Amino acid sequence: MNKKTGVNERCVVDFSVIDKEFSFKLGKVNYIKARQPLDAHIHENKIELVYIVKGEQIYNVKDKDYVVRSGECFIVYADELHSTGCNPEDKAYFYYFIIDLNKHKNNLIGYGDIEGDNIVKLINNSEDRVFKASTRISEIFDNLIKVPFRNVPYKKTIIRNLVSELLLNIIECKNTQNRDYYSNTMQNITDYIEENIYSNISISELADICRLSETRFKTKFKNQFSMPPHEYILRRKIGTAKILLSTTDMTITDVAFTLSFSSSQYFATVFKRFTCMSPKDYKKIYYKK
Repeated sequence: MNKKTGVNERCVVDFSVIDKEFSFKLGKVNYIKARQPLDAHIHENKIELVYIVKGEQIYNVKDKDYVVRSGECFIVYADELHSTGCNPEDKAYFYYFIIDLNKHKNNLIGYGDIEGDNIVKLINNSEDRVFKASTRISEIFDNLIKVPFRNVPYKKTIIRNLVSELLLNIIECKNTQNRDYYSNTMQNITDYIEENIYSNISISELADICRLSETRFKTKFKNQFSMPPHEYILRRKIGTAKILLSTTDMTITDVAFTLSFSSSQYFATVFKRFTCMSPKDYKKIYYKK
């Protein structure tokens, strides 16, 4: 099913339509601009895996926010109440996959009770809710969402194989990688941005830190984070602005100039682009005296 809203596009495939024994669905979402926050909900007996292709999202589980960036996966375990909290669904391109693991632990995931139980247990290891995805996970999602539209007599076999491979890749990624996966150079850059978030950070100074030309730096940065460095800086500044607006009595103009925006009008434009509301409305809702 495709749903276009003029600026956003969503494609959701419920695989139980293909075979009633398939208790899983896959969604492909491309938000061209921010949307209202995602309401709290649960998936009964099912886990949800989110893979961010481009952009970032903030999800809230058990009153804790998790920032998930491009190239990363996020897992919501069965029956967990989750939402985006007070954060809007950000401009992003991502997949989400919802599956009942226990229902499929023998006929789809593993061979026999012992192996199936072990695979489910490894996936349900809640210590690793956010992790770096392999490029293969992206390829599997790309292929899996197209299979229902293929005219082949072995469609169900392809689906079983891709889902099995997906779940095994999740285990491999969770067990072998963590959030500290960036190259030392790019880690230094993100640290520098955080340490200088109140300054006017130029692309040229970031390129100098890496000893790269601006063109080469922009390419390397975008390959790592799936967004240009300027957009990354703006996102981090808006994240800091949200904290200042909700926890201090600073005016919107004060926040804008504290974060080195050229004007309060430009700050308001950028803020609304990433949060789906004006800084004035945000402060009115979230500032607690």
